[in-house]
Amino acid sequence: MTRSHKFIHEEAIASEMAGEYLFETGRHSEAYTLYKHSIKCFNDWGANAVSSRVEADIQAKFGDDVSHLEAANIDIICGISLNIESNQKRSYEG
Repeated sequence: MTRSHKFIHEEAIASEMAGEYLFETGRHSEAYTLYKHSIKCFNDWGANAVSSRVEADIQAKFGDDVSHLEAANIDIICGISLNIESNQKRSYEG
């Protein structure tokens, strides 16, 4: 996904917090996807220590076997990307 905004850190923090909420409400597959997205954003931003902390949090919450979570969430990742892009387009048009 190509970002047209320069707020990668806010996208990373928002994704992590949304992941935390989803995990606490039992929506673990969606939470995992948002945690992984936050890690990517933190790495893109250059906050490697923070991405390592989120990785450790994922490990503590989900353990080693996450293949079922990764397979179930490809559509969620695409949906997040499409939603972000459509919201950006609307903010420029509005």
